[in-house]
Amino acid sequence: MTTTRIAVIGDIHHGRDTPTKRGSTALPLLGRFVEEVNAASVDAVIELGDRISDESPARDRVLEEEVAECFNKLSVPHHHVSGNHDVALLSLADNEAILVRPSGSRALIIGEVRCVFWQPDVTLTRERGLGLSPGDLDDLVRMLAADDRPTLLVSHVPLSGHAQTGNYYFEANPGHATYAEIAEIRAAIAGAPCPIVALA
Repeated sequence: MTTTRIAVIGDIHHGRDTPTKRGSTALPLLGRFVEEVNAASVDAVIELGDRISDESPARDRVLEEEVAECFNKLSVPHHHVSGNHDVALLSLADNEAILVRPSGSRALIIGEVRCVFWQPDVTLTRERGLGLSPGDLDDLVRMLAADDRPTLLVSHVPLSGHAQTGNYYFEANPGHATYAEIAEIRAAIAGAPCPIVALA
């Protein structure tokens, strides 16, 4: 029996320093991650989004390009979803062009692991929090129903719907931590023909 080893990284937040994020340390830390992955026996890297902290369209493009340059030093394939900061001022197509990798919803096999990368709308607004766009839930149901093998479900936004007590960002704004349609999402996962582990 072969073993598939996948390295995971998320919320890099390359950019300016803020009271809660040291964005100036992101690239050096990402560089160390790349070195450690290249020195290890890893089959692939999965990146969970929020590669940058958005500032302006022009600056975001530069920040994303710098992150992409680091990922291009990996000796193994890398796979991405985009987070709310990645698409705040750039499009999903912009992100894909910079990464030279798909970032939309898709299913693929990494080693012995079936992975479903779900890229629903990750637009976050103060008024509504996070909400799915038409077709997002259908995409999830379709991809999960296509195979009964154990599946790693990858998304940026967590799908657990767990309480946010004690969370600096989300305790007072739980609608910003998961989708308004979390009950429907979890029902789709429960109704899938495959066992699922969700990674976000």
